[in-house]
Amino acid sequence: MDYINNSVLTIQQDSYLNQLLQSMKEVMPPPLYAHTLGTLSYSFKLAGLYLLKNGKKSNINTFFKLCISCILHDYGKIFTYEELVDIARANKLNLTDFELGCKPILHSLVGDYLAARDYNIVDSQILKAIRCHTVGCTDMSLMEKILFISDKIEETRNYQGLAGLRQLSCRDLDRCLIEVYKNNIIFNVSREHQLHPDTSIIWNNICGGKPK
Repeated sequence: MDYINNSVLTIQQDSYLNQLLQSMKEVMPPPLYAHTLGTLSYSFKLAGLYLLKNGKKSNINTFFKLCISCILHDYGKIFTYEELVDIARANKLNLTDFELGCKPILHSLVGDYLAARDYNIVDSQILKAIRCHTVGCTDMSLMEKILFISDKIEETRNYQGLAGLRQLSCRDLDRCLIEVYKNNIIFNVSREHQLHPDTSIIWNNICGGKPK
């Protein structure tokens, strides 16, 4: 089945992405695979608005990398928490004790390693986008912003205020990033979940400030 069929991609790129998707379909539970498709689909919308407008070849290449990142961003979720910890320790992934103990984000912090190990992904932009799609990072690239936002507001998601975020994402990507990040902080604090130690630094950065 052809999932991509995007006119800006080459036949070879299109075929590669469909192979990746088929692989995810085979290993992911249906809800996770639906989320993966939803993230990819929403990234198409945002890429059309912010990345592909001028048709530069470099932007098309970035779009291809974005698609790979979207397809593989939650690949780490097919592993158990214990398996992820073992993989991180066995391969000396340099994660902190906090990160090793934080179940909701560990799949992304090990996900870049898994994408490289299992799918031969070597591109640093793709790997970084996968790694930071949960916590975020400072000075996020356009590709990283699109993945981060698409992951949180794609069509299978359903929570209060989502319609407004989707509308905002089509008008002002940077403002949407702030609102999505804010919602993420509020969600975790309201449930008394821990926040990654870098959260305040990233929040200040995406609001326009630079840590001194």
